[in-house]
Amino acid sequence: MNDRPQSRLPLTDAQSGVWYGQRLDPDNTAYNVGQYVEIDGPVDQDLLETALRRAVGETEVLGLRFGEEDGTPYQEPAAPSDWPLPRTDLSTEPDPLAAAVALMRADLARPVDPAADRLFGFALFTLGPRRVLWYQRAHHIALDAYAVTLLTRRTAEFYTALVKGEEPPARPGERLADLLAEEAEYRDSARCAADRDYWQGQLADCAEPVPVGGVGHPAAADLLRTRASLTEPETAALLALARDLRATWADVAVAAFAGYLHRTTGSRDVLLAMPVMARLGSTALAVPVMKVNVLPLRVAVAPGTGFGELVGRVVRAARDLRRHQRRRAEEIRRELDPSGRRHAVFGPMVNIKAFDYHFDFGGSLGTPRNLAAGPVEDLTLSVYLDGGARLRFELDANPRAYTAEQLAARGQEFRTLLGALAGGARPELPIGRIPLLGADALAAALGPAAGSVLPAPGSVVERVGRRVGSVPGAVAVRAGDVAVTYGELGDRSGRLASVLVGLGAGPGCWVGVLLPRSVDLVVGLLGVLRSGAGYLPLDPGFPVERLALMLGDAAPVCVVAVGETAGLVPEGVPVLRLDDPEVAATLAGAEPFTAAEMDPQAPAYVIHTSGSTGRPKGVVVPHGALASFLAVMEGRLGLVPGDAWVAVTTVSFDIAGLELFGPLQAGATVVLADRETVRDPQALTALVARTRPAVVQATPSLWEELLAEPVASPVWSGVHALVGGEALSGGLAERMARLCGRVSNVYGPTEVTVWATVADLPADHRGTPTIGHPLPGVRALVLDPALQPVPVGIAGELHLSGGQLAHGYLNRPGLTAGRFVASPFDGPGARMYRTGDVVRRRADGSLEFLGRVDEQVKLRGFRIELGEVESALSAVPGVGR
Repeated sequence: MNDRPQSRLPLTDAQSGVWYGQRLDPDNTAYNVGQYVEIDGPVDQDLLETALRRAVGETEVLGLRFGEEDGTPYQEPAAPSDWPLPRTDLSTEPDPLAAAVALMRADLARPVDPAADRLFGFALFTLGPRRVLWYQRAHHIALDAYAVTLLTRRTAEFYTALVKGEEPPARPGERLADLLAEEAEYRDSARCAADRDYWQGQLADCAEPVPVGGVGHPAAADLLRTRASLTEPETAALLALARDLRATWADVAVAAFAGYLHRTTGSRDVLLAMPVMARLGSTALAVPVMKVNVLPLRVAVAPGTGFGELVGRVVRAARDLRRHQRRRAEEIRRELDPSGRRHAVFGPMVNIKAFDYHFDFGGSLGTPRNLAAGPVEDLTLSVYLDGGARLRFELDANPRAYTAEQLAARGQEFRTLLGALAGGARPELPIGRIPLLGADALAAALGPAAGSVLPAPGSVVERVGRRVGSVPGAVAVRAGDVAVTYGELGDRSGRLASVLVGLGAGPGCWVGVLLPRSVDLVVGLLGVLRSGAGYLPLDPGFPVERLALMLGDAAPVCVVAVGETAGLVPEGVPVLRLDDPEVAATLAGAEPFTAAEMDPQAPAYVIHTSGSTGRPKGVVVPHGALASFLAVMEGRLGLVPGDAWVAVTTVSFDIAGLELFGPLQAGATVVLADRETVRDPQALTALVARTRPAVVQATPSLWEELLAEPVASPVWSGVHALVGGEALSGGLAERMARLCGRVSNVYGPTEVTVWATVADLPADHRGTPTIGHPLPGVRALVLDPALQPVPVGIAGELHLSGGQLAHGYLNRPGLTAGRFVASPFDGPGARMYRTGDVVRRRADGSLEFLGRVDEQVKLRGFRIELGEVESALSAVPGVGR
C-alpha cells in the first residue's frame, strides 16, 4: 500500500540530476543561478513588487519544497509563507553598479539547501532616477534559463498591465504534473530506446576531451567572466556569411568555437557540451521549471578543414542532436564512462541564447545581465544577438583552471577569430589559417627573434688554439693518473691532424673516433677537427651492430682507435691505431697541422640519435653552430684557467661536446671520469671531492643517484650543476637547488647543437621547473599543427630556429628531411626544427615542457605528419621549399 501524500510529485529528469549533484556537495553554490534585469526608464517599484508576487504565485515550482524518502527525491507544496523583496538605494555610491553587483554576488555565494531553504530570492537596487536593477536568484533545481525568462516575461506583462490599469492575458493551463506525465510516457516509449541507441553509437569511440587550459579541474562554485562583442558592421557581415552557407548565426558561432578549440588544444575530435531546452510540445514550453538538458556535439576538425565545411558539419550534428535531445545527459555520461574515471565526459559548453532577451516594463526597456548560470568545468561560451544588431558573447571559466588574465586572452583570441570571419575570410579558408591573434598577442606568441649569429665566434679549433698559446703549461685534460698540458694537447692533436690529412681526411670527410675515456680521446677529437674533417664519435661500449651501422652510414676515411677498441671496427674500414709502434713513430715525426680556414658551414661532427623511434639518424652539426653555442656557454658559465669540469657523458651523446670543449675554450681542465666511476655514485662523488670542479653536467637519472638523501655530499655545494637530457622532476629540482651551488635546467635536441634553452633555478626553487628561455642565437616557436603560433599559455609543438641549427641528417639531403622544415617566421630560406615536444609559453616568456607529441594522454591532438607540414608550408606566401 502506498501511504505517500498524493500531493507529492517526482522530480523531472533534469531536477534529479541537480538534486543528487547538490547532495554530493551540500556547500557547493554552483547551482545558484542568477541575473539582474537592468530597467532603463521610470519604474514604479510598488507596482513592480505587486507584479512579481503575482508572477511568483503562478510559478508552481516556486511554491514547492523538496525532500527525499527511501533514497527517492520528491517535491510537494510547501506551507504558504511570505518572502522579502529588499529595496536598496545605491544612487549615492561612487559606482552604484559595482556596489549592486557586489551585493548580488555575495548573495549568490551562500549555499542553498533544496530540502530546507527557499529556492529563490529577489531584490531591487536603485542606481539613479531612471535606472533600476531587478536582481533574480534561483536554485537550478527549480528554474533553468528558459524558466527564468518565462518568469521575467510574465512579471513584465503583469507590470505593464498594472501601469495601464488592465488585466494581463491568462497564462496557459498546463501544470507540472502534466509535464511529469509526458516524461514518464517518454521513458517507456520506443523513441526513448531509439535515442539511447543513437547516443551510444555516436559516442562509442569518443575520447576524453582536451581542456583548453591543458589540465582538467573539478567544477568550481564561482567563475571568471570576460565579455566581448562584434561591431554592427561585423555582425551584419557574419549574418551574411551564415546566409551564404545556408546556416544560422548560431551555427556559425558554434563552428567558430569548435575551430577555436581545435586551434588551442590540437584536438581533431572536438566534443562540445550544448544546452538544449528539451521542451518538445506546448506543455514543456509553458511550464516554468528546470528542464534544460546538456548534450554532446561532436565535430571532426583538422587544420585543413575549410570553415564552410566546418559549418556544414555543425549544422548536421546539431540537427541530429535536436532530434535526440530528450535523452538525458546524466544517462549518456553513465553509459559513456561507466567506471567514472574520466575527468571530463563532455568538452567546453557553448550556450546559444536564441530567445528574446529584452522585456517591456510599461514602456521602459528591461535588459537581463547574467551573473551565474551553473557549474563551469572548463569554459562556457554564451552567445546572443543583442537586438539583432550586435553579436555579443560571454566566456566563463573555472577559476581553478584559469587566471583572469588568461581568460581575457582566450576571449580576445575568440573575438579575433570571429572578427576575421566577419572581415571577409573565405568559406574555403582552412580553419588552421584563420587569424587567432592580434598584433600584440602575435608578437608575444612568437617570442623574440634569434638575432644574428654571435660576431666572429671562431671555430672550436681557433678557440682552443688561443688557450694553447696563452696557458701552454696549464693542465688541459686529466684522466686517472694521466694528464696533458695545453701545450702537449696542441702538439699531439696537430701531429694527429697531419697524419689524418695524409690518409685523405679534410673538409667534407668523416673520421671515426673509437677510443676509451682517456687523454687520447680528447686528442683524437681535436685532431680530427684540426684536419678539417668532421668527427664521428663511437662509444666502445656500444653493441658492434650499432657501431657497424654508424660506420656504414658515415663511411669515414678511417677510424682512430687503440688495440682494445680496434677489434670493434668492421672488416674493410681503415683503422689508425694510436698504440701501434709504426703509427706512434709516424706521429712523432709529423709536423703539427691545422686546416687553413674552418668554413662555418663545414661539418664539425655527426651524432647518431638513439634510434628509439626507428633507424638511428646521423645529425650533422656544422662548425658555425658549434662555435656559436660554445661562445654563448662561455659567457654563461664563466670558467677561467684553473677551473675544472668533471666530464661524465659518453662521447656519442651530443652533450659530451660541451663537457670537453667548454672547459678547453676557457683554459680550464677537463677531468675525464671513466665508465666505472660514472656508474658508481660514491666513486664519482669522491672524484668531485678530489678535483673540486666548477661545473658538472649530467642527466636527471644520474643526479638522482648522486644527490640521494641523506648521503648527499657537501662537495656539491660548490658545483654549478647542469641537468638535462630528460625531464627534470620537481622533487629533484628542489633537492638540486638546495644542495648545489648553482643549478641550470637545460634543454635541447641534438639537431639544435646540444642545448637550446636554459632555466636557472633559485636556491628556494619549488615545483617542476620550466625549460627556461632560448639561448642567444636560438628562436623558440610554439606552433599548432597548421604551423600557426599558438597563444601564450596554450600548448603547441616546439620548433627551434637560429644559428645553432644542424645541417640536417647524414645521407638525407633536402630541406624537409626528417623534422627540418622551412620557417615562415625567420626570413627567406630560413629553416626550423620540429622537436616533437609539446610545450606552452608562459607570460614571462619561459617554456613549460608538457610531453612528447607521440604521447597519447592529453596530447593526442598534436600528432601530425610531415605531409601536413608541407601542406601548411605551401599555404604560406613567399616560403620556398
